[in-house]
Amino acid sequence: MLNPVVFTENVVRDFLRYRLTTYPFSDPRLHSQLRTLLTSTRRAIRLCSRGRTFSLNRPFRQGPPVAQLVGEGVLHPLLTNIAQYPHLYGHQETAVRAIVEGRPTLLSTGTGSGKTEGFLYPIISRCLRLRDEGAPAGIVAVLVYPMNTLAEDQLERLRGLLVAQV
Repeated sequence: MLNPVVFTENVVRDFLRYRLTTYPFSDPRLHSQLRTLLTSTRRAIRLCSRGRTFSLNRPFRQGPPVAQLVGEGVLHPLLTNIAQYPHLYGHQETAVRAIVEGRPTLLSTGTGSGKTEGFLYPIISRCLRLRDEGAPAGIVAVLVYPMNTLAEDQLERLRGLLVAQV
């Protein structure tokens, strides 16, 4: 028979172990303080059940406006109409420039940081340029996602970007 108290303690313990090992603080003293604070399972359950109690995420570095990359010829002019946000983050700019230059690119950053835009904008820009040049229809990029739900979500985002704007 399942004991809900023991089950809850196990879930919280596993979550905290995940939290402490997956996202360790670079400052050993701060990491030690957090480990001490969360050592007691009962205290940890109270902290976790209250919801978010702290967040130490810094904002992403601001990048240039999409219009600037269009003006530099990095992105197709229609990207100013397609882009959902007028500015890129710094890591998006780096990725976009690298992809446009044909360099192998890995974009690894946190949730909500615009990874999709970092690789989609250069792909969309390339497709628009090929269209403008009258290139024959063909495959320009292959997008591979690890899960069907993510693929479906991204497909809807891509449709929303392209159907309404292009």
